[in-house]
Amino acid sequence: MKWRAIAVPVVLIASAFVAVSAHAQTPAPKTGRGISFFTDLSLYSASLRSDSTGRQARGLGFGVALGLAAVNGIFQVGVGIGGQWGGDPDPFTNETTDGTMESSLLVAGESIFAGLHSPGITVGRNLGLKLGVNFGRSWAGGSRSISNCDGCNKEDFEIRGGMYYEPTLSISILKRLDGRYTLGGFLSFRRYVPESELQSAVLVGCRVVGSLW
Repeated sequence: MKWRAIAVPVVLIASAFVAVSAHAQTPAPKTGRGISFFTDLSLYSASLRSDSTGRQARGLGFGVALGLAAVNGIFQVGVGIGGQWGGDPDPFTNETTDGTMESSLLVAGESIFAGLHSPGITVGRNLGLKLGVNFGRSWAGGSRSISNCDGCNKEDFEIRGGMYYEPTLSISILKRLDGRYTLGGFLSFRRYVPESELQSAVLVGCRVVGSLW
């Protein structure tokens, strides 16, 4: 793995952590000691360098991802799964009762990650802001097929996953629901190392944070 691919972003993100901590005027309220968790639902768009069939498949479209993580202090570890649908840049065709139909792509995958986040910063009266970065490993696969067609051709293929880094920005509503849960949202950009056939992904979604103990 070419560690230079992640060395520069790590330095930049570390500098951002220092700057955020130094300029924070009012820290966000503490949510208590111990381990907490968050679960999120996001829309995402990923791009591929190429797939195992040798066809280019950049900018697939949009998909849905689910994430779950445990948090202790500034550290977090978690897992994620997702699926993305989009047009096929090099489709095959089949004759159907509705005429000639082209194939579309489905790409699905899972990941594990560990990361850090900055201390919380209060923005206004009710919002909390955090910067973070995750480092993870993804696995993926996909298929070309024609939707709602029995007997049509189908091509399955593997996608070489790999390591990635992921800067994140999360926003939370500081008022807790039922004394236990906090609502919020997040935005992240995921960049994969050159050895991966995955190239990058953008995720934006909602998040629920709660306490375990």
